[in-house]
Amino acid sequence: MKTIQLRRYYVSSDDEDRLVEAWALRIRDQRRAHGFGIEFAYLDRDHHVFVWAVSVEGDRDLFFATERAYLDAKDASTDSGPSLVERAEVAFVDDHTPASAPS
Repeated sequence: MKTIQLRRYYVSSDDEDRLVEAWALRIRDQRRAHGFGIEFAYLDRDHHVFVWAVSVEGDRDLFFATERAYLDAKDASTDSGPSLVERAEVAFVDDHTPASAPS
């Protein structure tokens, strides 16, 4: 069982590239180091939304435990000041991707 959390970050068009760079430098690798998987990450420039999914092999309880450990270990010195995210939406989702393309 895999638990997947979908994250949508709304950002001003002026900050899109800065957000993606900050995510790649500070969030992506830290999440991986704490046991998370990164399912995908996309930037929708037309709507100024960075969408990505983070996962844990296990149930929601394990996801929450992994999240707590990640947040507790997060180094405050990596924060770059005010957030570039204007609004965030976070939700658990179910994966319905086919295992392989139909023939």
